[in-house]
Amino acid sequence: MRLDIVELWLQLTSPLFHGGDEKTGTEHMFRRIKYVVGDEIIHVPYVSGNEVRGKMRRLAFWDLFKRLGIDDPSTKLRHTLLSGGVLERAPSGEAIVDVEFKRKLRRVPLISLFGCSVKNIVVEGKLQVSHCLPLCSELKEYLPAVEAEWYGRAVKRSFYDYLDWTFHTRRGEEPRGREDEQAVQMLYRFEILIPGTIMYVRFGLLDCSELERSAFSHVLKLFVESGTLGGRSSVGYGSFKVIAQRGELPSPATYLEWLEENSEEVLGILHEIEE
Repeated sequence: MRLDIVELWLQLTSPLFHGGDEKTGTEHMFRRIKYVVGDEIIHVPYVSGNEVRGKMRRLAFWDLFKRLGIDDPSTKLRHTLLSGGVLERAPSGEAIVDVEFKRKLRRVPLISLFGCSVKNIVVEGKLQVSHCLPLCSELKEYLPAVEAEWYGRAVKRSFYDYLDWTFHTRRGEEPRGREDEQAVQMLYRFEILIPGTIMYVRFGLLDCSELERSAFSHVLKLFVESGTLGGRSSVGYGSFKVIAQRGELPSPATYLEWLEENSEEVLGILHEIEE
């Protein structure tokens, strides 16, 4: 088994919001995960690996649609490739997995990386994505060290120093009694990680071919160029820049050239998904 590791350190350039399960009235807390630190159990803010992987999946397959000239992909194609699909119950007497079709799906590097469920077939994705964690004193023993000045500064501070609250107002929808009566405004606030916070995320490529590794190199480029993570990115939240990368990857050119040469085959496989 071969596992290739690629690590990224991201520095936030605008506040980052990633909502958790806990809401208290009009307050939205940052998503948290428990860590044992010394003799204590603490709740550390983080961006889930599922969020990072999901964003990369959407960027990758919308890029694929564009390169194949698919302007308006069908609902089934969008659901299968952008969301991962859903396992369907096969008709009675047809429960045998179509091994040949599964091999075809694996031929598409992006499907092999991210995986999907089509009919009664599950293609396991080869791409592993860690949670995206803030570089801080509490997690110093959990995250890899880097010989850089910014690393030394970051791990001296508690993650509490990187947290803050921001607020917005939302105009109420209750009808006004008089024309000159002011509309009700609701104040709500949510917890953020402040600009300057450094985040760490790790990608694992499990038994990937050179073509699949090249495809991931292209996807990683799309992710970095998108420059956003987390919620409310359409209104200025979650911007980042990459300050360090560790791990070797081939050029995206190998994948892009393969896709251009095999576009008809890939289109045929996508049409089979729609059937």
